[in-house]
Amino acid sequence: MKTLLPALMALTLAFPAAAQVLESIEVHLLEVEASVVGRDGKPVDGLTQDDFAVEIDGKPAEVTNFFAVRRGRVDDGDPATPERVVPARMTIFVDDMHLHPIAKAHAMQALRRFVENGLDPAATTSIVSWNGSLKVVVPPTKDRAKLLAGVAAIAKEPGRLPPPEASDEAFLEMVAESTDVPEHFRDLARMRSLQSTQTMKGLSEVIRSMAGLTGRRTVLVVGQGLPMARREATDSLVDTAQQSGVAVSALDPSFSEEQGELSKQALRTAAAETGGRLIEHQNDLGQALASVTEQATTYYSLAVRAPSAAKAFDVDVKLRNHPDLRVTTAGRRGVPTMEERIASTLRARLYSREQENPLGVLVALVPPHKTGGRCAAAFQVAVPSTQLTLLPVGDGMKGEMAVRFAVLDDRDSESEVQTTAKEIWPAKGEVVRETVTIGLQPGRKYVLSVAITDGLSQETSYLQTEIDSAACR
Repeated sequence: MKTLLPALMALTLAFPAAAQVLESIEVHLLEVEASVVGRDGKPVDGLTQDDFAVEIDGKPAEVTNFFAVRRGRVDDGDPATPERVVPARMTIFVDDMHLHPIAKAHAMQALRRFVENGLDPAATTSIVSWNGSLKVVVPPTKDRAKLLAGVAAIAKEPGRLPPPEASDEAFLEMVAESTDVPEHFRDLARMRSLQSTQTMKGLSEVIRSMAGLTGRRTVLVVGQGLPMARREATDSLVDTAQQSGVAVSALDPSFSEEQGELSKQALRTAAAETGGRLIEHQNDLGQALASVTEQATTYYSLAVRAPSAAKAFDVDVKLRNHPDLRVTTAGRRGVPTMEERIASTLRARLYSREQENPLGVLVALVPPHKTGGRCAAAFQVAVPSTQLTLLPVGDGMKGEMAVRFAVLDDRDSESEVQTTAKEIWPAKGEVVRETVTIGLQPGRKYVLSVAITDGLSQETSYLQTEIDSAACR
């Protein structure tokens, strides 16, 4: 048997600056993020808690905590409060399936200028492309050089949307509304609908990957709409974004109104229901991109009391005595269970590689090897019992520990989250260990993300490491 190779993970504590969802026995505190803009589309500063009225499921909700975020920095009105930074997370989703080559070239030029001059240096940004399958072009990073290289790589591939024809939108509307249409026309409409549905599924994957990240999270879709998008597919996308706490914004790089309202409806709905925005008919895309960044880094956070019995709530935020201002927020927000929160954070860190180790966990990795004709690897976690919550039971001390893990391969294929949980009865000062074996594909490279949870306190360490299964070939 090969010796375990210790791989001590870096110790970093990541405290969310924004109020996260808190639980108690009787009530939940639900964080509501609201962006406020004036007639010029610019974020509005200087509002107070008294300027806002919040309803949850149609009933007035008490605002228990309030602060403003300006360019990523928290302002709670107390000059004595140490400066806090709320991280901004953005994923740029380039939809090649619905981009004409000329419009795409226009968008790539604007993205390049945006990364060079307009990108918030504190923001973590990633770039993915979609052409029928999802490709992570640039994992989450603050490195402008990597982002510029990613934009250049995407720009080399032309968009796939055919040239628009004047009657195209009218034709699609006719197909949608009429029953007296030749079958081959309906085949075209079904193909467009399927492409749009598959695109929304790819977008949903990206949204879910961001769910466990701290801070303000935004997906920016660069595309020219989703023709014949099915309502149920749109509703599923919106629900995924709302449950994940991710705002969906969209940028249409067309020079004119080439794509009609029918193609834009799905993205318009997603933006309106998740607190994002749809930007269209603008020649100055740089200014449009800057406005998305401003919305992601300048907003108001309101913690409100919500019934604990429900999982998701209809949220309505209004402004008192400010008819000239517009407020946007997610139309529905959920309070995830502890299990859902840990799992989503675990999955998100496959991409962000953010480590957090309050339990002082050590991880040892057995390199991939062939066993029984299969490629397998193993990892062992070692947790000092002094870091775990233990209760006296009889003559001993009892606790609980859960180990969750998921892997991401070099083809961007992500596994399900696997969980093993057990009772522990450690002796005084003992180190609690758990070994897990995982199956791998030979010749692939993986990221392993592990979450180790104290079952009583729910305090969790999140650690990641890389695995190369080349030895299994």
